[in-house]
Amino acid sequence: TVRGRPVDAIVRLVLGPKLEAPGSTPGAGIEERELRTEADGSFQVERLAVGEWRAEVSAPGHVTEKFAVTIPHRGELRGVRVDLVPVRERVFQLYRRAAEPVLPEAKLWGIWSPRQIVDHVRTKKQSPALADLTDFVEEVYFSPRIAAETILPGASERVDRAVRERLRMPQ
Repeated sequence: TVRGRPVDAIVRLVLGPKLEAPGSTPGAGIEERELRTEADGSFQVERLAVGEWRAEVSAPGHVTEKFAVTIPHRGELRGVRVDLVPVRERVFQLYRRAAEPVLPEAKLWGIWSPRQIVDHVRTKKQSPALADLTDFVEEVYFSPRIAAETILPGASERVDRAVRERLRMPQ
């Protein structure tokens, strides 16, 4: 039994070999369980085989967490805690690499609010890539819409572009 409490999430557990042997049937010997959490965020999966399971927990607007869960010999594991990072927070974490060098002092990243940081970056002479990134971050972070996890690769690319442009600009 595995119990936990992520809210509005899908819990997926996969039991099977980590590596498939050459010549074996793909997916052979794999057991998979998927369930939605209850309204209060709790979940319980029963009759799990002892051993290691790969777990995946996802929820709208959050970064999916993947990890290993070992079911002990008695077959019960309680108090599993899965903290999902909101996509908007992850985007703001990525933004740090491009925006922090524009702040008067690096330590202000941990002191100023996200709004103060975005507003300050806007007041500085920005490269086109940093301006685009700042618009993107402002839309994702401050919008009431739920951001999909699928935007993260594009967010990383925008950060990389802004950092490259900053490094090419005369100081």
